[in-house]
Amino acid sequence: MIKVYYQTESDYAEVFFEKGIENYGEEDGNNTFLTIFKAEDDDRVVGYGIESVSKKFKSLSFLDAKEKLALMIRVFRMRENYTIDNMAKLLEISEKQYRRLENAETEATVTYLSRLPTLFKGFDLNLLAK
Repeated sequence: MIKVYYQTESDYAEVFFEKGIENYGEEDGNNTFLTIFKAEDDDRVVGYGIESVSKKFKSLSFLDAKEKLALMIRVFRMRENYTIDNMAKLLEISEKQYRRLENAETEATVTYLSRLPTLFKGFDLNLLAK
């Protein structure tokens, strides 16, 4: 499960893999757009901050396909001002199913995936590949 926070105005996203962990951020020396959040107690990676996220999906190889999809649908949903209920109806799934997709708790079916490019201009399924 992941938790995604997205700021539409600045196109900045934070992705966390653990909740309630005291953490600190440090810039990634290889990627100037990326902040790595590490647990204060043992320095394990607990999340990422991503600047200009909608232009960086292809560069997010540190996320698996399920996590990247969760981030992408959250960003596109919020940019279009859709609610979770709107998205569930558009994808013809329950709100619970949609929440599980957006939290990377489940795999998306081909049916759901094929609907996303028609819902969102610029949504490219090829960006899910590492």
